[in-house]
Amino acid sequence: MAEDTSRAWKDQYMLRLPDGLRERIKSRAEGEKSSINAEIVKVLLREFPAPAPKVGAVQIAMENVLRALRRNASVRWRDCLSHYADMNNLDADALGAIRDARDVTLSYRYPDGLVFTMKAPLPIEHTIAEWLAQIEHSETDDQMQERLAELNDFLAAGPDPSQFEAVIDPDGTSPRLSGKAVVLRLKP
Repeated sequence: MAEDTSRAWKDQYMLRLPDGLRERIKSRAEGEKSSINAEIVKVLLREFPAPAPKVGAVQIAMENVLRALRRNASVRWRDCLSHYADMNNLDADALGAIRDARDVTLSYRYPDGLVFTMKAPLPIEHTIAEWLAQIEHSETDDQMQERLAELNDFLAAGPDPSQFEAVIDPDGTSPRLSGKAVVLRLKP
């Protein structure tokens, strides 16, 4: 076993094994290209898994993720999820995010299959900024026009319709795929 890994494990226990068991473990370890200790630990961890994280730790991690995502639209989602999962000793692969035009839904899947979810609205500026970038990344003019219409429908929908509309700036250029800049302007 690697030296840095063994240093991380401070608990040690002298173990007496029945006759023949050590040889069976050694044979399996050689077949797995691992150590006897690693094979014993693997079986023990399978039989005695770590307790599931408390809902409080999951909720704190999710609140921190939401706060970070709402504060900064450019934050990378996967990095943010991994960071707060690590900070709260959670399995980063069990923590996920689904984002739509107005909300983000975070979920954490416990080892027993139970799923804890939390949903929160995103600031409208984040949604619009991401939508504008997607429009500028369009591969064809038709795709660009379609996405532009979707954004304008989004801006016009809701209880308080926006005073703005998204348009292609005829004088502007974008470093993005389309080369065309999309801007928000006051409706005429």
